[in-house]
Amino acid sequence: MRTALLLAAAAALALTASAAPLVGAAPAGAGPSAGAHPTTVAPVAGELLRDFDPPDEPWGAGHRGVSLAAVPGEVVVAARSGVVAFSGEVAGAGWVTVDHGGGLETTYGVLDPRLVEGGQRLEVGAPVGRLAADATHLHWGARLDGEYIHPLSLLAPWRVRLVPG
Repeated sequence: MRTALLLAAAAALALTASAAPLVGAAPAGAGPSAGAHPTTVAPVAGELLRDFDPPDEPWGAGHRGVSLAAVPGEVVVAARSGVVAFSGEVAGAGWVTVDHGGGLETTYGVLDPRLVEGGQRLEVGAPVGRLAADATHLHWGARLDGEYIHPLSLLAPWRVRLVPG
């Protein structure tokens, strides 16, 4: 009976996790991980709108990051400390890339204004920009040694605690 209750609780958590705001967890099957780090924060507090869907081939179609709910003008923060590797426009849209060392980079878009410049040192949680007026969500991406990884895998995992009833 206790095993059945534990399985039911785990299933309920799995079903609701994708609609919940980001509080520090990578979804099941998040893919390769750069390792959860205690000083990693979500760049915005919004819920997951579109999940990571890497292409089968580097040139193929896919979603190389996640889409997080955010409102135009919302402040977007650096997930970890690092150095701004790029702050500029790509195809007319504002993007920021932060190099966190050890081969890990994160990207944030679409931002307007961008609040950082290339070479600038950032602490975890430092503003990198504001979501552009015409943006419907934040696109957050991550690469480890040049390979795209699931950005949510950078966040600390949830700890499930069962409390006696």
